[in-house]
Amino acid sequence: MKKKLLVTGSSGLIGSAVVEGFSEGGWEVAGIDNNMRADFFGPAGTRAGTARLKELRPRFRHIEADIRDRQEVMRAMSDIRPRP
Repeated sequence: MKKKLLVTGSSGLIGSAVVEGFSEGGWEVAGIDNNMRADFFGPAGTRAGTARLKELRPRFRHIEADIRDRQEVMRAMSDIRPRP
């Protein structure tokens, strides 16, 4: 059975490192990020991080969502079904 992981803040500094590390370890990785950094750093925010992950890790699945949106997070959890 494939190991699956859902990373919150996946396009930020720490989240993107987690995505890369687990991807290299053979995990199927999905990430949630809503580019909230755009509020502080302009429209680009974490978009470059998302694009970089998609380029380096073609199997990485990005979900544009805010983790404060319980319904969206539950939908992602149900769809991805993370497991060790």
